[in-house]
Amino acid sequence: MNMYKFVKSLYGHDVGSVRTYAQISGMFTARWALGAMVGTPAAGAIADHLSFEWSITLSAILHTILVSDLCENKIHL
Repeated sequence: MNMYKFVKSLYGHDVGSVRTYAQISGMFTARWALGAMVGTPAAGAIADHLSFEWSITLSAILHTILVSDLCENKIHL
């Protein structure tokens, strides 16, 4: 689903309005902040319990799965 259609379905705002762009920006910023807060300690814990090489391999596998899912479902970022 397109992000603009998603926001419009939730809030009913026009696609080109400043309010819609602000909400989309807020959603992306919140996701980025959550990833920075949770991702750093999680990556450190994984690297401590596994070796660095295995943690990079796990990250590559997860990213490959994510990209293949995005391409398969034709999700546009």
